[in-house]
Amino acid sequence: MKITDFRRRIREYFKDAETNGTYPDKSGLIIALKLTPEEYDRLLEADDLKNQSDWLRHTALQQAELRRKSLLERALFTSTNATGRNLLLRQENAAPDAPPSFTIHIDGSSDFAD
Repeated sequence: MKITDFRRRIREYFKDAETNGTYPDKSGLIIALKLTPEEYDRLLEADDLKNQSDWLRHTALQQAELRRKSLLERALFTSTNATGRNLLLRQENAAPDAPPSFTIHIDGSSDFAD
């Protein structure tokens, strides 16, 4: 795929997400670009880039990732109920190989006493 088509697909993905009122997630971007998760990670992390075209895709993906995270962070600060977005942001900022995790805190545990 030509770099112009690659960038166009990224722009269209973000435009569609905005139009539909959805968060542009990583999986959706991978699907829109018709990549495998492994290809996406290789291009994003600049591992084994073979030519100038790969470097241009790498730069485009870095910009797309920053844009996705920026949208999520902005939504966190403008939402009155941001629990789900907060969990998503924590998960995206976790170590790449770490399994997703979260902690549940229960206040008022005396409510469960006999």
